[in-house]
Amino acid sequence: MVNKNLRRIADRLGRKDLPIEKTETKTIDTPQELECFSYIPDLGFYVADRVSMNGGNWYENKRELEEKNSFLLSPRMFWKYYGFVSENREDILHDSVMNPLSDEWLDAIVQTTQNRIVSSPGIVLDYEMKYTYIGGARYSNAIPEQEEGFFNRSQIRAVTGMPEAIWESGDFEYRGPDGENLVVPCRVFNQDMGLYLTNPPHDVTGLIGVRECKLRE
Repeated sequence: MVNKNLRRIADRLGRKDLPIEKTETKTIDTPQELECFSYIPDLGFYVADRVSMNGGNWYENKRELEEKNSFLLSPRMFWKYYGFVSENREDILHDSVMNPLSDEWLDAIVQTTQNRIVSSPGIVLDYEMKYTYIGGARYSNAIPEQEEGFFNRSQIRAVTGMPEAIWESGDFEYRGPDGENLVVPCRVFNQDMGLYLTNPPHDVTGLIGVRECKLRE
């Protein structure tokens, strides 16, 4: 659509061509440790092309991202991101599969004893100066009954980002809770694309990192 103000200026000057409308290009503050971000239209924000911050536990990584005005992908957000890179950025998928440090925390807590997922909770220090979680969107009956197996993209629930059920075959591997009361969903790329619910939020592992997200400015 032609800018009306520019059209009036052109008419006043007796010119058929329009003056060039200058626009400012906005950029985001890209962290040095990440190569680049990609803007994901369905999400409305930028997502890092590579996983970083490997070696911290879920609480530590989530806090560090918050201090940088960044955040994690929730399970629901991840599947929108996966859809985008599958269609537009196969290089990201290839890098993730080949990179042994590509496994990533997702922004959710799974309460295994209550069969509930808490999406994008906040974190605080309790009276013992240990991290705990508060708030978040809570969904009951969100965890499949099967402990392990496979699922397809079409079986993901849009609200929770979790599979409805687990089968003997499928495109993605699934591993359920191993008895811990609280676990964190971890998206596993290395070798086999899958979803694991076996990592307590306080556990430190050198293999799991984060895919940093930033709002569009």
